[in-house]
Amino acid sequence: MSFAAGNYLRITAKMQLMGLIAIENVYIVRISVFTGGVETDVMSDMAAWLDGAYTELLGEFSNLLVFTEVAGFNESTNQPLPSTPWPSMTTGTNSADVLATGVAALALFHTIKSRVIGRKFLGGLTENALNGALLTSSVIGHMVDYAAAIAAGPIGDLSDAAYAFVIRDKTGAPFSAQRMVINAIPGYQRRRRQGVGV
Repeated sequence: MSFAAGNYLRITAKMQLMGLIAIENVYIVRISVFTGGVETDVMSDMAAWLDGAYTELLGEFSNLLVFTEVAGFNESTNQPLPSTPWPSMTTGTNSADVLATGVAALALFHTIKSRVIGRKFLGGLTENALNGALLTSSVIGHMVDYAAAIAAGPIGDLSDAAYAFVIRDKTGAPFSAQRMVINAIPGYQRRRRQGVGV
């Protein structure tokens, strides 16, 4: 597959909770510079980026949350990319009871354009994440670190490329994250269909 500067990649972080509930977070990455890396190198760079960001929350994720794969799709060429395993993430490490599947920590990625905001719901947390119905300071701190890693975008160590994490408006125009907000109030995302989580 050929890549080019300006291509948009849809990268999906895939997990499974309690062996039953699929949890997926989708990120849009724009290729800024590309010099000829292969598909597997591109996906390895994407997986390394997500792995580093999600590692910030390792101790907050339930040990019943399994990290299955990182999938990709080149939206500009309408072609799938090869899935790759998470480099180091396997399961969460927190053994407390899992929160209801729709309850999640929520990261907001604000752009310079009004009402163009990226939202990422991170499910698979445990009851330890809450104190009096609010996220604990520990979770908020780890969410800040996660959001900063996501906003920084992937590093093209293997693919020798440059990438940017972007949020697109309704016309498809890309915007970078200028400010990240983590609210102490947990987010709630309704499942789109049975067996699918946040």
